[in-house]
Amino acid sequence: MHPKIKAILDDSDTRYTVHRHADLPGEIRSPKDFATQLGVDLVQITKSLFVRSAARDKFAVLVCSMGTKVDFKRIAEAMAVAKVELASPVELQEHLDYPVNGVSPLGAKGCLVFMDSPLFSLPRIWLGAGVSGIEVEMPPADLQRLTLARSLRFTL
Repeated sequence: MHPKIKAILDDSDTRYTVHRHADLPGEIRSPKDFATQLGVDLVQITKSLFVRSAARDKFAVLVCSMGTKVDFKRIAEAMAVAKVELASPVELQEHLDYPVNGVSPLGAKGCLVFMDSPLFSLPRIWLGAGVSGIEVEMPPADLQRLTLARSLRFTL
């Protein structure tokens, strides 16, 4: 787990569980493999996308279930910008210090955080821990509280 994420979680009253892919009995090659190993529905496994305005002056982390197709026009409206694009790996490293396969909304200082509203119907979700191959499990309401995330429906 990334040190800044560990510090955030340890300083909170959030009950969370850390899951290391290497500790699971089967090989993890995809989010579906991870969900199967845990015995949970794939919708509980989230992806976090680091996006930016086309003008490169606003950044956000989007949290949604695997398989969700994000409507970037809707995100642009929520960010009050003309257009939103995926940020580059270099921008991700510069702004959040996370790898492409370990993006987390936790510790995303200076960035907006949006959570896809259907996540709030789930008892627990799994999200990136700031490093590849490690996920954090927690209730979605706790993630929202820790990140000050706005709830938004990502699809039309």
